[in-house]
Amino acid sequence: MCTDKATGERLACKSISKKKLRTSVDIDDVRREVEIIRKLPKHPNILTLKDAYEDDHAVHLVMELCELFDRIVSRGHYTERAAAAVTRTIVEVIQVCHEHGVMHRDLKPKNFLFANMKETAALKAIDFGLSVFFSPGQRFNEIVGSPYYMAPEVLKRNYGSEVDVWSAGVILYILLCGFPPFLGRFKLNKVWLKQSFVRMWNSNGILDLRSPIEPRTWSRRCSTPTPNSALQHRKF
Repeated sequence: MCTDKATGERLACKSISKKKLRTSVDIDDVRREVEIIRKLPKHPNILTLKDAYEDDHAVHLVMELCELFDRIVSRGHYTERAAAAVTRTIVEVIQVCHEHGVMHRDLKPKNFLFANMKETAALKAIDFGLSVFFSPGQRFNEIVGSPYYMAPEVLKRNYGSEVDVWSAGVILYILLCGFPPFLGRFKLNKVWLKQSFVRMWNSNGILDLRSPIEPRTWSRRCSTPTPNSALQHRKF
């Protein structure tokens, strides 16, 4: 923790030792994260970066101080209404990122935190370490992200910004079920395919991700919802 001498505001300081940044690529990744966060507009659901400094020993990121952070999954089982509210916020963050040419690439519950324990606490995106700038239609081939949340296109080394929406769908599933739809790198959870999947998406009208996620449709999946179209869903 640190304090702004001019205003007296208490802030958080994340210092990344250059000993841990073993290559110039590692250092460039940190610099890119700083550049990305600076490019994004101030938003209630994105952790604010106040400033960044670099010396011979470390890179220092000075951010807003959010105490009593509470991870999404620590709140336990979510009702449909609560899960929809959290997912809408996540999709809104994706929308803001994409509008400013940023693809997150590592959306998962632990990268979203509540500011405090109150029911009305703001949910904030906190980590843009694997994010990149992109142009409309641009495709990427670098495999990055967390296995549970990766879209199959990532493993196929041909993906674009649609992979962020896939990850949001996986988070929604976890909030509703308490476990991921995939075990490792796309080893499917049979319970999901046979029971929960049909019950939640077909009967209750929760955000329809059947076509994008179901494995037999991967080869022809072209209707992955954009953030804009996802936000128009009646459950949101």
